[in-house]
Amino acid sequence: MANSQVFDEKLKNKVKADLLQVIILGLESKNLTLAGMKASANYILDHIEKINNYSQFLVFMNLLKTKWKVFENVYKIYNHISDQDKEKEVINKLQSFIKSQN
Repeated sequence: MANSQVFDEKLKNKVKADLLQVIILGLESKNLTLAGMKASANYILDHIEKINNYSQFLVFMNLLKTKWKVFENVYKIYNHISDQDKEKEVINKLQSFIKSQN
């Protein structure tokens, strides 16, 4: 998932399911109030359809976790995936460069 990757429907649906799960767990654990649930759900629904790539998604997730701390772990997971993809890109470029020098 490189940062320029399209934020497709499959990924969008997975993210929606993950965020819904966080909302449910947040309510059950009392880490999210009913007002927080409503506000965060509205925020998610208002913004998620406007996301076109992974970079925009990470900005969205960063804002979401800043507004509602309960989403912080989901942000960390998706940000970590992004970091892993960046590392893979660098490794692939280095391997290509090394091969071209031989």
